[in-house]
Amino acid sequence: MIREQTTTQVQNLIADIINRRILEAEVIHPAYAELWRRVLAISLHGGKRTRPYLTMLGYGQFDDKVVPIAAAQELLHIAMLMHDDIIDQDSIRHGVKNITGLYVDSYGEHAAEQAAHFANSAALLAGDALISEAYQCIAASDVSLETAKMLHKRLGQSIFEVIGGELMDVEAGFVKDTDYDPFDIYYYKTASYSFVGPLVTGALSAGADKETINLFKRYGTEAGIAFQLQDDILGLYGDPEVTGKSVLTDLREGKATHLIDIHKQHYTPEMKARFDVLFGNQDVADEEIAILKQDIIDSGARQAVEDRIGERYRLALNELNHLTNEPQRAELRAFTEKLMGRTL
Repeated sequence: MIREQTTTQVQNLIADIINRRILEAEVIHPAYAELWRRVLAISLHGGKRTRPYLTMLGYGQFDDKVVPIAAAQELLHIAMLMHDDIIDQDSIRHGVKNITGLYVDSYGEHAAEQAAHFANSAALLAGDALISEAYQCIAASDVSLETAKMLHKRLGQSIFEVIGGELMDVEAGFVKDTDYDPFDIYYYKTASYSFVGPLVTGALSAGADKETINLFKRYGTEAGIAFQLQDDILGLYGDPEVTGKSVLTDLREGKATHLIDIHKQHYTPEMKARFDVLFGNQDVADEEIAILKQDIIDSGARQAVEDRIGERYRLALNELNHLTNEPQRAELRAFTEKLMGRTL
């Protein structure tokens, strides 16, 4: 019930916010209003609204006054997806064209490289606009000034950390003389803003004590890293119809994941020879990618990562045993167990 109420009200609030911005943008220029209309379409399509849900769970129960605070977490997430798609050079998100993809179509009369540049520019601006709206949501919420300051600080910390995670993630794929720990990337790119941030935001809104906040930090770290490890598996072996993204991207881009690290520790000389040629090769054929994916299974890397996913989720569940709010504990446990059951 908490998830359904939160999702519905956050969805409605986001629609109201963006529709108001469309009217205000029309005064500036029709092109600006069109950007906001596209932001509206993208914002309301797909997405499980997990971050608002976790915000409400961190609070401990559903409460109307927390809806704007929960919506801020979702607006940040949508913004980061827009920026992430620019970084990954993707034009599809949740199975439909993202902001970049929509603007590439609009700018089709221009040269392809120029159209792509300006389409990415529009997506960058759209993401920036939603980050601003996230702050506005907190400012407009019915909490004390002191609490709002704490929530703004927490939002800023999430943004600061996810940018660091994104940069490490980008550089790990092509800067060869620097080591990046995949687990640092997993924490800062995913766990911090997708799990820890929303839970702590909800807890701060409820006036929770430091012990509870620290518990959520530990839980969010373990669950968030497990979630990202799952995404590494889904990024290679998932169904594009379900994930909304190609299963070839990570291998063609040479993405440095824990899965790849484990594979490199255990591959045979024959596997290594194929890996050195195929991994990070943008022009590799689909058939060769399929061979590389099978090698990762045969080296035992996929099973090893799946085992680590289970370990991390179990650590997260153990943290929940210390929550004194029984309904909150039960809801978070059910949420965690559902994550554990994510399939291809």
